[in-house]
Amino acid sequence: MPVRGYLWMMALLLPMAAMADEPDASRLVLDRWLAPAAAELAKHNAPAPQVEALADDAIQREFGAYRFYAVRFGGYPEGVRPPAPLKMNNLIAVSSSGSVTQVTNERQLEGFFQSQAEPIRQAADAKIVMHVWLTLLKELRQDGFYRFSVPDEMITVGATGAGITASGKVVVSKGGTGQIDATLTFGIDGRVEMTTLGENVMPDARPVR
Repeated sequence: MPVRGYLWMMALLLPMAAMADEPDASRLVLDRWLAPAAAELAKHNAPAPQVEALADDAIQREFGAYRFYAVRFGGYPEGVRPPAPLKMNNLIAVSSSGSVTQVTNERQLEGFFQSQAEPIRQAADAKIVMHVWLTLLKELRQDGFYRFSVPDEMITVGATGAGITASGKVVVSKGGTGQIDATLTFGIDGRVEMTTLGENVMPDARPVR
């Protein structure tokens, strides 16, 4: 079995074994982390954020030691000012050891990939990392009305110098128009070195009070 495939399998099995007796352990960790913000919102009778577990096979293969959640405040019809440290859109990664990582923009997401993604060994690995990047990135653009797709057939991989470049798109299929174009550059060691984005996403009309 290729080294990366073995690592993916172990990354999947070990956290699952650790949480076997408490399958919602990561959600409990998240709820404790969110508790101060929830108390602040309750003081102002403000609505709680939407919390969505991100279930994606590619995410779990790439980051098997983590469970990812989107924590989102609706901007329509009446916006809520999120209490610190929350933003309107938050990606929360809960590790199998109980640590919590908050991501609120693409630079923080880039840093997470640079430190946590396994080095790629071949073009197929780069495609998977690109798919995971796009799948998580779109959650930072979500306002509760968009529907996004990540077409795997539009992910391409090519050589650049001593490394590899992967490109792909997030396409708006409902709630607006446009797309997000993204590129990941991998270094000679197989790790993510740099990300670039270009986007022209425009929302449809949103409800008003």
